Amino acid sequence: PISRIALAQADDQQLLGHLLLKTSDIARQQEYANDDFRIAINNGPHGGEAVLTSIFTSSSDRQLTWPPG
Repeated sequence: PISRIALAQADDQQLLGHLLLKTSDIARQQEYANDDFRIAINNGPHGGEAVLTSIFTSSSDRQLTWPPG
């Protein structure tokens, strides 16, 4: 398990790549407009991490701005 993205190791590369591709697949299945979406990975309490686990979140139901927040 990868409890926090900052703790990921080189041998987690294949899993992390798979998760990014799967997130993109899910976005297409959800028919996000024009494939426009943001993927967020929170790290640490000041980075918005609410639970001690790596969670890939995607959003596209509104115009996203930068910086997020």
